[in-house]
Amino acid sequence: MSAVTASPLLERLREEWRQLAAADERVFIPVGGAYRDPELLIQYRLLDVSELPAARRTAGAAIETLTRACVAVYIRQPPSRERELLDLRDGEPLRYDERLAEFLGIEDTSPAGIVRGVFGGEELAVEHLQRLAAWMRNPSIAIDGELPEEAPDVR
Repeated sequence: MSAVTASPLLERLREEWRQLAAADERVFIPVGGAYRDPELLIQYRLLDVSELPAARRTAGAAIETLTRACVAVYIRQPPSRERELLDLRDGEPLRYDERLAEFLGIEDTSPAGIVRGVFGGEELAVEHLQRLAAWMRNPSIAIDGELPEEAPDVR
């Protein structure tokens, strides 16, 4: 029996994914929940396949994926509805880090604690990841660089 090798189709798909990741594709996804007005948005980048956690169907993997893909946190306030970068005037954008925890009053400053604090629990963080995963599979679903409120189901 011969060794199993990747099919040409699989190799082509991997190469297309690498090219998308190299193109620095980004998307904004609203957090929702308690952060609707003013609205909190997270900007994510498309991860390379090699950056995805090995175990993909756990809450820990969801948190790891969200933190790796996070580029910056933005806020959108009425009446302008323009996205504003949250950088606390230090020139470094907020991410899922201690500064975001302090800004939002989240006590647990571990990466998992911050993500749970932003979303109010792991279940909502996983739902947010599902929206991000839908975009990673098909970046064209973003409208003007933002994921619509209802992203396609990815289950």
